[in-house]
Amino acid sequence: MKITAVKTWKENLKLTRPYTIAYETVDSVENVFVRLEAANGMTGIGAGSPAPDVTGETMAACMAALDGLEETFVGADLRYCRTLLSDLNRRLASTPAAMAAADIALHDLVGKSLGLPLADLFGRAHDSLPTSITIGILPLEETLEEVRECLDRGFSVLKIKTGLDVEADIERVLKIHELAGPGVLIRVDANQGYAADKYQRFFDRTSHCVQFTEQPLKADHIKEMQTLSERLRSSRVRPGN
Repeated sequence: MKITAVKTWKENLKLTRPYTIAYETVDSVENVFVRLEAANGMTGIGAGSPAPDVTGETMAACMAALDGLEETFVGADLRYCRTLLSDLNRRLASTPAAMAAADIALHDLVGKSLGLPLADLFGRAHDSLPTSITIGILPLEETLEEVRECLDRGFSVLKIKTGLDVEADIERVLKIHELAGPGVLIRVDANQGYAADKYQRFFDRTSHCVQFTEQPLKADHIKEMQTLSERLRSSRVRPGN
């Protein structure tokens, strides 16, 4: 089966609920999309989210990289998807969000053409996996109200944004743990909001109930990261601790 058409576009997606992280408040996200169409009318769709400080590419660079996809895809046979992926990896090496969108669209189309979920195509190892829901930086009572809503919806893994005020962060996390109970996993994303001493304080007060903390220090503070103890870098907790 051959690919007959490629469409690329960008879209600004409004969030149902804006959230605040350590350095900004987010109320929408601009993503790129790739749509592939095969000769039989089947389609595959993929998306990517370029960000200069994460993927190293601007939206303009991402869209420019996607402009040449017709040359790779149109007329290509899906049976040679591995070859197509190798070509994409060469062409889009410096634009990973563009690569993600094209890669996902191709795999989506291949899975549909075989009548298989993508998980089965790759070799399913699990029938289900828990997913977390993110709670932005909010005042304590608003945080707890959102936690209650998440628990009512069946979530058992919470990802809590922190990084603006370490004392307020500690209070929020401890109160969330008190409300949710030991069976709910708490993960923290500080979005580079702490210095080493602040993170040490946060860890000392919350390590008994936080599974892990993501990005506690600024990305380029390598030497400061190296001052963190092995315990801070490798600590994990399990539900019930």
